[in-house]
Amino acid sequence: MRNPGSVSREKRATVARFRNGTSQLLRALMRRIAYALCILTVASANAQTPNPIRIDGYPQPLPQILGTAWQIFAGGIIDRGATQRLRDFLVSNRVPSRSLLYLNSNGGNLLEGMRLGRLIREYSLYTYIGTKGDPLFRRPLFQGESGRML
Repeated sequence: MRNPGSVSREKRATVARFRNGTSQLLRALMRRIAYALCILTVASANAQTPNPIRIDGYPQPLPQILGTAWQIFAGGIIDRGATQRLRDFLVSNRVPSRSLLYLNSNGGNLLEGMRLGRLIREYSLYTYIGTKGDPLFRRPLFQGESGRML
């Protein structure tokens, strides 16, 4: 018959080996995650530098007939500061709500894109995909049930 103390020593040794193996796996996993994050950070920083988003626009030529909504064009990669540049443009030009925003971007910073979306909702801008002088792509990006662009 075994000594009761020896059984508990065996269990303790098994538990210690399990914990040691688990902690080694976790450390290896954390290292790989850290490497992946570093690579993604460098890759996204390199992808965002060449062509930051530029914002341009003008009011309607005949406001009495066509209304006071502006046509705003935002083209390029969404980089940090894109939201602030759009806000500055809207404020400095006193752009009215429900103006038209044409987006032409190949992507960029996800968080800045989300901030840009909040600003677009704040100003109730109608969003389209396209560029200045490209009438084929002037379609609403999102349209709610009421017919109002989101």
